[in-house]
Amino acid sequence: MNRLIIIGNGFDLAHGYETRYDQFIVAYFNEVIGKLKNQSDYEDEFLSIKNVNNLNRLIELNSNGQLLSLFSSEDYKYFGIDSKDPFFLLLVRKSYTKWVDIEIEYFDALSKIVSQNGKIIIDSVADEIIQLNQSLTNIKKYFIDYLSQLKELNQHEPIREMEELFKWPLIVNDLRPSTDLFGFGIHSIEENNDYIEREEIDNICILNFNYTNTTSSYLKGGFIEIFIHGNINDYSSVIMGYSNINSIVYNSIIDKENLELSQHFKYEQYSNNYYLFQLRQFLNSGRFQVFSIGHSLGKSDQDILSEIVNHEKICGFNIFHYDKNGDNLKDYKTKRMSLMKYFKDQDIANQIIIPFDRKKNIPQKEFLETKGQ
Repeated sequence: MNRLIIIGNGFDLAHGYETRYDQFIVAYFNEVIGKLKNQSDYEDEFLSIKNVNNLNRLIELNSNGQLLSLFSSEDYKYFGIDSKDPFFLLLVRKSYTKWVDIEIEYFDALSKIVSQNGKIIIDSVADEIIQLNQSLTNIKKYFIDYLSQLKELNQHEPIREMEELFKWPLIVNDLRPSTDLFGFGIHSIEENNDYIEREEIDNICILNFNYTNTTSSYLKGGFIEIFIHGNINDYSSVIMGYSNINSIVYNSIIDKENLELSQHFKYEQYSNNYYLFQLRQFLNSGRFQVFSIGHSLGKSDQDILSEIVNHEKICGFNIFHYDKNGDNLKDYKTKRMSLMKYFKDQDIANQIIIPFDRKKNIPQKEFLETKGQ
């Protein structure tokens, strides 16, 4: 039996790293305000500030966490701030009121551009698509630079309780009911804990959706790691965008065979390296179970998730959970609901997705440190 461990941003957040998109946007404005303390003008791909007005008030709003509220209306213009990028402005506005996913917002914005009067129009809005794509390219660069500058990412220590997740034994209840256990050469199951009597999983593959190296502290031999979206150590490998091969918008743009228009479609970018190829090799190598740790299982990665859950060799999908308010069951249900959409057969989905298990909570560094004091 093989094991595929999916790693999402919740894994980095569990280690106390500020890797959410909204945290990146806050850090961006912290840097802008910091530069304005020494100069009256500022300009980059997103903002233009000429002769900043009432800098002390801007500093005060930023210190109080209220700076982004200016962008919910046109109030930011009073301070001499000019927005150069409509998509970035949209992200700033949304990040003030809720958690924001840049990739989902990107595809929503793209869909609005090409969907007009109930029809999909590409040619006449090509320039707008290219402008949106350039915006995402700029955001990607700033975001990767931001991650690269997070000092704690290079100084992390493994969480002992997290290490246990990587050593999780093979358990009967973590497999779909129809799994032929004896097909693995297993001859007995302990009655008390349902552990399968086997020393180790055959092969473990880490499917890392993050750009960071946080998992490195836990990989002590015997692991295959695939950075499906690239890594901060190699900017050319970084993939940011959206993937939905069943979308009319997606396919209408692909049909144009224009790389400028489809440059942020993930499946098009996967062909730039062997990451997806390696994943498929692993999935085809033998029966496998899945552990998902910190991934929202959201629609921006739906094509790869669909390929995994509908694979003929899958023997169970285990969702690890965490909710800052303590409602881990709600977090599990939310992720399960997202995952269900990717199955071709809902009856099989109910067999593959393993029920809620309180023991499968994701350890949090901050909570564990507080508990130990």
